Amino acid sequence: MAKFFIFRENDMTKMPTDPKELVTLRSTMLSMVNDDLKSGRMKDCGKFARENTGYAIAEGTEKEIDFCTLIR
Repeated sequence: MAKFFIFRENDMTKMPTDPKELVTLRSTMLSMVNDDLKSGRMKDCGKFARENTGYAIAEGTEKEIDFCTLIR
């Protein structure tokens, strides 16, 4: 199986401005990442020093990885 490096950058114009809503959104996103790490779909995940950017490393076929990233 191939390993894929997935770069992400949050579009802050689409993020909630209310701090409580932002905490809820980020908690939900972190929960989804933890689920993917536990299931083995994602091998590693992290943030870069630059604000609002990060990465994930996933293992599988192109079709599996595309499907996982599209439904999230």
